[in-house]
Amino acid sequence: MAASLLEIYNKISIQQYKTDMGFKALVEGVHENVFVIPEYQRKYRWTKEQVEELATSLVRDLPIPPIYTFRNEKGQLEILDGQQRVMSLYFYFIGKFFKSPKENGFDYSELDINHAKNFEEALEEKYDIVPTQFFMKFGEEKCDISYQTLPIEIRRIRWRRV
Repeated sequence: MAASLLEIYNKISIQQYKTDMGFKALVEGVHENVFVIPEYQRKYRWTKEQVEELATSLVRDLPIPPIYTFRNEKGQLEILDGQQRVMSLYFYFIGKFFKSPKENGFDYSELDINHAKNFEEALEEKYDIVPTQFFMKFGEEKCDISYQTLPIEIRRIRWRRV
């Protein structure tokens, strides 16, 4: 006999926790496949300019909207909301992006995560990503804000949480 809707509802337990996560912990979590993108999520589609705008927000210490996750049965955090931001932060961190602006997207389900040593390798096996620099406009000047070129003080002080 099928359970009633009320019986099913009463068995559901949803717990919500708010956690501030540091930038480096977030991107290392992507790198090590702690964070995964469920199949129902749309493809990644941000442009390099959008990644630069997000990185500029970090450099300027502006708030980034929250990222919502769900811990699956494998202990991984499935990204429910914020996939575009998380992946963009990852591209920014590794200093790479798609070679062709026309091919600036990927479908997570097409990556062979289980046979790659990390997320970057899985991306490189399927897509043409290349080293790149990220810039921010400061008045009329363009400043290189690539993660690897930032002074250590900015990386330590400003990016304790995302």
